[in-house]
Amino acid sequence: YNLTENYKESYYWANEAEKRMNAVHYVSNHWLYGKFVNLHLDSYYGRATNLTFLATSKLALGFDQKEVDEDFIKAVRFFEMIDYKKGIATVLALKARVYNKIGQHDKCYVEGQKALDYSIRHGFLDFVWRIEAIRGDTLLHLGYKKDAKRSYRRANDTINTLTGALSSDSAKTRFGIGKDDITYNLIKFDIEENDLDQLFLDLETNRARAFVDMLSSRAVNISRDNKHLKDLQAIDKTIKRQQLLNTAPGDNTKGIERLNKLFKLRKAKEQILQKNDPALASTLSIWSNTLKGTMKNLKKDEHIVYFLPLKDKETLTYLDISNNKTKLKTLNISGAELDFQLKNLSNLLDIKNLLSTRGLKSKKSSLVSGMSIKEPKNLNKMINHLNERLESKKIFTKNKTYIVSSGVTNFIPWGMLQTKKEFTSLPNGSWLTYNSKEKTNKNKIVLLGNPNFNGKYPQLEGAKEEVTELAKQYKTKALVSFDATKYNLQAQTEHGVDTLHLATHGIFYKDKPLDSAIILSDAEALSAKEIFEKPIKANLVVLSACETGLGKSSSGDDLLGLQRSFFLGGTKTILSSLWQIDDKGTKEFMIIFHKYAKNGEYSKGFQKARDTLKQKGFSPAIYGAFILNGI
Repeated sequence: YNLTENYKESYYWANEAEKRMNAVHYVSNHWLYGKFVNLHLDSYYGRATNLTFLATSKLALGFDQKEVDEDFIKAVRFFEMIDYKKGIATVLALKARVYNKIGQHDKCYVEGQKALDYSIRHGFLDFVWRIEAIRGDTLLHLGYKKDAKRSYRRANDTINTLTGALSSDSAKTRFGIGKDDITYNLIKFDIEENDLDQLFLDLETNRARAFVDMLSSRAVNISRDNKHLKDLQAIDKTIKRQQLLNTAPGDNTKGIERLNKLFKLRKAKEQILQKNDPALASTLSIWSNTLKGTMKNLKKDEHIVYFLPLKDKETLTYLDISNNKTKLKTLNISGAELDFQLKNLSNLLDIKNLLSTRGLKSKKSSLVSGMSIKEPKNLNKMINHLNERLESKKIFTKNKTYIVSSGVTNFIPWGMLQTKKEFTSLPNGSWLTYNSKEKTNKNKIVLLGNPNFNGKYPQLEGAKEEVTELAKQYKTKALVSFDATKYNLQAQTEHGVDTLHLATHGIFYKDKPLDSAIILSDAEALSAKEIFEKPIKANLVVLSACETGLGKSSSGDDLLGLQRSFFLGGTKTILSSLWQIDDKGTKEFMIIFHKYAKNGEYSKGFQKARDTLKQKGFSPAIYGAFILNGI
């Protein structure tokens, strides 16, 4: 309750707990009864922590300052009894946090400085960035912009040092200000100062950091045969162990020295891995190209549309990056309005049963018959309105557009919008500079469709027809039915392939994106986690399955799911879907797309397939479901 700022409930429970803890400690110190009570150190730790929550709750609720201070002093005293310095840092930090929360910024500044000095002195870097973030917020309220910027920047630099060490998103925000808040404020400073180079770097750093943190919160074994990677993994284990040891009661001076040496060693190893394999380095370290370096990788007829993080009521803003200039642009629509529009679009498609679940029987068979699909009355009107509000002509100004999304823009069905220009999405702006040294077999094509699911999932006859037609086009044989096993897939792709096409069931788990999977024969799942740990190397991966283009948007706006796992395995381009698709539309789209894809013209093939389906009268809900990612 305390950490979620529900101070009324926090006070009630902390007060009840304090009554009972006080009774226990009273008995333990009694001249007679104390002989029979053997208190553990945890009782002191527990009472000190509870007193901290009690004091901060009272402060937030307007209790008498003298009473509040007495509880804070008691909390510190109990922590001192067990020589637990991190506990004292917690008291100081939470005290500053509440002063900031209730608007007493002068007091927050004073207490924040005490907390910062103490945390720096004892090497509590995970506290340093949080306290600096609180100080930045309070300095901003006091009108000291330059000082606030310095605090946010120090917080940001400290976070970069600690990247991967925080265990969860909740741990990142437990002091009321999270990493995204820091980045958001730094971005505001960058925009005010028109420092687009620093703006690009802050955006890229935030995305890179988010991905490393998301992976570190899961038991993912990056088993690549790379010495520098293994060195980094070993150092990370040692760092986490040393951080834990440093929080133990007692003198931690030597522990701080060891930790600082480990961080320096990690930095050196990071730089080596970044030089050798930037894509792989992005899994364990924060790596990004500079704005100028990214611009050099763009051709004259290409540009990047890089959306900035924003608050709900703010208008969509993006960096328009070309090979010779970069401009900051805005659109005439807010994040909240876009979210509303997309929810309406989603609800319309769902309510009207426009799309069938791939391979499942629809209540109305006419709805899955391709050209005979009847449009909901408001669908085209809604798409036209969305197209107008997003100002497509303003966005797609070059022959090819690379889109880096943020927040709600991650879920825009770009294929529905009106443009004849080529476009594709990227995980981040630096992706164009990643040059994986993994070699793929340029002549190897692997097509897989309609595995035998043994009755656990509906069979996909449409998927079988799809890969059979593509097999004729590529003059190869597809893996279907009992042959579409995980073993056969891994054997066929072991040494890399040019194109991998998977037409099967796809499952997306919003809360556990690394468990998202494609289903193979015998209903065996090939998860995003497995693909990440044991990469399938391919120039092009086509995920012709439901919802395979989705991922979890978390801190830093990076998406974690099937796509990201394939990308980090060395895949250059991925074609996937945002929602469930009908068989006839999918087959038609894929046949046209592959005519160009086999020559490496992925974005051109995407556009030709989309435009052809549009000309033939297919619903926007069919061709708009597809999304192209990568180079």
